[in-house]
Amino acid sequence: MAQNEKDLIVDGYCFRTEEEADTARVEKERVSILEEKLNYDNIASVALLYEKAVRNHVFVTPVGIVFLAKIQTFLKEHDRPEALICIPVDCAKRPVAEETQDDMEHIVTDEEELLIQKQEAKMERLERELKEQKELVKEKEGRIKMGNYINIALIVVILCLFFITYMGENANVLNYKRVLTDRYASWEQELTQREKVIREKEKELQIEESK
Repeated sequence: MAQNEKDLIVDGYCFRTEEEADTARVEKERVSILEEKLNYDNIASVALLYEKAVRNHVFVTPVGIVFLAKIQTFLKEHDRPEALICIPVDCAKRPVAEETQDDMEHIVTDEEELLIQKQEAKMERLERELKEQKELVKEKEGRIKMGNYINIALIVVILCLFFITYMGENANVLNYKRVLTDRYASWEQELTQREKVIREKEKELQIEESK
């Protein structure tokens, strides 16, 4: 950038002439001095400074107007009537080249298209996440149903085992009773036979003694 072009820039604003740039530099210095001396706790003093600066057109470049807008906002926050005094701005109308206008319109159009693309991408992502959530819910419900079926099957198996065990115990009791009954009958028969033998022996002994 050439030296004269740099001289036209003040606080990020590019002025058309060196005279406007010099005026902006003076206003910048003036703003710095006022910022150091201005006491915002004294609202009345701030309001008086704002009113005089606006009515006397102390600031005419964007550098000074930004400072006035800051004070105006401060006064609005404190409900001061001086805040209603408008800041004069020189908006000299300058012709805009058709190419520049078209470029600006293209920029707006491109931004709108980019915004639409971002919104569409966001909607697709949300739809995909929603679909995944539905699939997870279905899978979870399937697992819960399968778990319920397994629990029911286990309960049936356990009941069957209890029934088999109960029937087995009853069968063992009946078998044990049958064995005891059979043994008792065998012992009784054996005792009867022995008693018969003993009686026969006694009879034989009595006969021999009588002879």
